Amino acid sequence: APQGLSDKTINIMYGDTGYSYENMYGDYMQGAKEIELQEPYLGMYFQLNNLVAFAELICKIGDCKKFHLRTKPCDTVEETGEMQKALDEIKNAMADQGVEMDYVFTNVIHDRYIKLSNGWEITPGRGLHIFQKAESKYYGMGTYDQTLRPCQECKIEIKKV
Repeated sequence: APQGLSDKTINIMYGDTGYSYENMYGDYMQGAKEIELQEPYLGMYFQLNNLVAFAELICKIGDCKKFHLRTKPCDTVEETGEMQKALDEIKNAMADQGVEMDYVFTNVIHDRYIKLSNGWEITPGRGLHIFQKAESKYYGMGTYDQTLRPCQECKIEIKKV
C-alpha cells in the first residue's frame, strides 16, 4: 500500500465535480485482500451501475480476492429477483477477473461502509451514490468518467481502525 496515507474527511458540496471512487478510495484499497461493502440501496439501475464502477475499481487494483456485499432486498419479490440477476452477473464478471464475490440481503441495515482488510474503513454518507442523476443514460459527460459528474452533497470519512 502507498506510504503516507492518513485519516481524512472529504466534504463534497452539491454540484462539485472531480470526484471518483478511484481518486478517493484507490490508494486506501491497495493491499486489501478482502473488501466488505454495506450498501443498502441497489434496487435501481443507476445504483447497480455505481456498484459495477466500484467492482471495476476492485478488479483494476488487483489485490482483492474476496468481495462481500451486504444490501437490502427491494420492495417486491420480483424486483429483488431482478436485482439478484444483476448481482449474479456482476459476481460472474468479477470471478472472470479472479475476485470471488458473495452477497447477502438483510432488512435491518441502514448505514453504509466499506471495510478493507488492510485496516482502513471508509464511511461514505451516501454510500456509492454520491453522484447526481445523469442527464442522459448513455451520452452525457460523466457517463463513463466519474470525475465529470456533478455530485450530491455528502461527507466521506476514511480512517484506520
